[in-house]
Amino acid sequence: MIATYDDAAIFGLVDIAAYPTFVSDNWTLDSITGHFAANAGSIVVFTGGQGGFGTVDVELHVGVTPVTGFREFQAPITVTAGTLHIASYTALTMAAQFQDETLPGFREGKAVFEVPNGSYVARIIQTVDPSDAAAVKTLDETHPLFIIELEPGTTEPIAPIVWL
Repeated sequence: MIATYDDAAIFGLVDIAAYPTFVSDNWTLDSITGHFAANAGSIVVFTGGQGGFGTVDVELHVGVTPVTGFREFQAPITVTAGTLHIASYTALTMAAQFQDETLPGFREGKAVFEVPNGSYVARIIQTVDPSDAAAVKTLDETHPLFIIELEPGTTEPIAPIVWL
């Protein structure tokens, strides 16, 4: 379990060893989403809802289970250096705009999972409806907002920012 912070409630599952962060000093939403799409396989970006979550618990493991949630999707991700990071939208956009910014972000160094190198199908499950404030308040380390399951294999890339 790990936690990351983002008021925008947009997150990236990132192989920071392979993902080129810089886009432009004056990037636009179109240019950054195009960058995410062009780098599918080293980054999967998704939104968690309305924002304001503060700390978000995430569970990741290799293997797929019958667990279901409010919604889910599958996307390709490749691990090249033995780790995947959860990056906030703030960290992704700072690194996209400034060449000297890197991932993980300033407060996200612990948002890391050790994963064997290889190609995976990432199944990302959002466990509760983010607009259900009562359900969101019940989330903790034993009931995370997101469960990420990795199954060795490949799949086609999807939308640059899923659920946006």
